Amino acid sequence: MANNNFHLTYGDLKKFTNEELKQFRYCHLMLDKLRLVDEIQKQNIIVPDEIRDKVFDLCDTVGIPYSKDNKITLEYIVDLVYKILNIGNIVIDKLPLIKEILLAIINYIK
Repeated sequence: MANNNFHLTYGDLKKFTNEELKQFRYCHLMLDKLRLVDEIQKQNIIVPDEIRDKVFDLCDTVGIPYSKDNKITLEYIVDLVYKILNIGNIVIDKLPLIKEILLAIINYIK
């Protein structure tokens, strides 16, 4: 079996109150610490910030790196969507030039 430092132990879980543990489903508590942190960061598991920080602190004790600055806001997502749309518009405008360059490369290779 893999290094037990990555699995949630009774010692890890007793750092949480019963009310905090109720925020998780049983299958969440069966994940190893890295996967649990990853699922919380991806917001597949939604928990209050205090509980999230407690889970991240479990990783601190075994030296597992993670980013606490991974909280994504709706404003951030909207900003990313606008950037993607802008890049898409630029690419569409430049398609004839891109096609010309690729054809020149193909002709050069032949």
